Amino acid sequence: MTLPLRRSPAPPGAFTVTAAVHSITWRIWFNDLARSLGSPARAKSLLIGIGAAMAAWTAWSSVELGRQLGLDAESGWQIAGPVAGVMFTMPALATLMAVLYAPSRTLLTEMLSVLPVRQAHTRAAVRWLTVAVGLCGGLLIAAPLALQFAFAGSVRVAVIGLSSAVYAALLGALTTQVLVEVTQVAGGRLLGRNTVIIQGISGLAVAALLLLAFIATMPLNGRESGGPLRPLGDVLAWLLGGPAPSWWAAAVAFGLPVLLIVALRLLESAPRPDMAPWRPGLRLRFRARAAHDDSLFRLELLQWIRYPSNAVLLLFINGLCIAAVVSAAAAGADDLGLTYVALAVASSIGIGCYGPTRRHHWIYRIAGSPTAWVAPKFMAVVAVWSAMMAIYGTALVLLTGWEPFELVMTLPMLFVELCASCIVGLVLPVSRDQSIGGAVSEAVALIGLIGLTFSAQSVLAMSANLLIGVLLQLLMMAAVATAYFAIGRKLALRGSDMAEM
Repeated sequence: MTLPLRRSPAPPGAFTVTAAVHSITWRIWFNDLARSLGSPARAKSLLIGIGAAMAAWTAWSSVELGRQLGLDAESGWQIAGPVAGVMFTMPALATLMAVLYAPSRTLLTEMLSVLPVRQAHTRAAVRWLTVAVGLCGGLLIAAPLALQFAFAGSVRVAVIGLSSAVYAALLGALTTQVLVEVTQVAGGRLLGRNTVIIQGISGLAVAALLLLAFIATMPLNGRESGGPLRPLGDVLAWLLGGPAPSWWAAAVAFGLPVLLIVALRLLESAPRPDMAPWRPGLRLRFRARAAHDDSLFRLELLQWIRYPSNAVLLLFINGLCIAAVVSAAAAGADDLGLTYVALAVASSIGIGCYGPTRRHHWIYRIAGSPTAWVAPKFMAVVAVWSAMMAIYGTALVLLTGWEPFELVMTLPMLFVELCASCIVGLVLPVSRDQSIGGAVSEAVALIGLIGLTFSAQSVLAMSANLLIGVLLQLLMMAAVATAYFAIGRKLALRGSDMAEM
């Protein structure tokens, strides 16, 4: 007698996997944040505070921008091109940073790999997670410009303008995801492995395409808005009462989402090698008086550099700085301020200062000095940042016409941004076990750095006295550095790192 074979249940669908991955990931992220801060109540208070600060910054910057633009219902379509370019590019760049910093393999994906879940569905769930983070982060950055339609005095202009802005932002996030995956799959297939170099080069290539498209959209030096993003601007202008676009522009603007979704579905089944472990070939050596004298600074520096997401981000940032310097040197000027933007992005490297190494900090507690990591970690990040500032600052002075005094006056604010990114890295730690921590920290840090820069520049602009401006910058530097050490000390003494064992 033969027993009938029982058919195994079908694997869950893509929607079920995506919903489960998103729910579990956000729960893990909140629990991770609560563990770092000591209680869920503190985590909720922090999130409420961050939300309130972002809302206040958006409202203030929207009002200030509205005073400069003076947009009304009749002239709204005239800025459709630049608005579409900004609303497309900001979420695209935020998604790019989220994709680069999110680890390729996490604890959740490793658990799903041994379950009857299709790998393509898992990959799609993680992809939509980073798209959501990049979309929200980009919308927050570009919100002051998009909200100008709401101040135009017309309900029709407000609804069409805001809807088109969200539509352009979604297209930007999806386009970045497609471009990154295509370049990474192509690089992995050519070399037979997925490495930090491939991910960094992929990020640089996509960033270059996005920036070229954005620059072409801006009506600089008397030229009209153009480039590959022009169809979005033409359609938005038409919806706001401007001239009708050409048939191909309308086809591109409305047909692009279908092409992007089809491309993402095709990429789900594309085979790709896993991320190879990062082992830098450069050996960092420090002379010591004794053979056993391995400094904590060297330990923290090596751990920071060897974290794959930090290595990818560092490669991407250096490429961005080189591109900004070369572009400014070739043009003889920097009308868009891309060199300062590149240096400001380089100052965000402190995001990964704490999370990648906190699981090892129980060693300091056993040694009787739980706060021993705070200063060496800060020194390691500052050392990398100082090297980049020295290299690219010198290049800017020699090649682009920057004055040495201008560079010196810029460094204090960049140092403030570096310390702020370190604080974000402490409060919203990156985790190797889940993918959303680094992406959220990166998005919050970029938005926070933009708000911090505008706020600090507004404060400095109130005083025309150079000496007072220098004193204000020194006070800001001391305040953010003190905040870093205070937060790091509290984290160490609270003993939250013991939970990571």
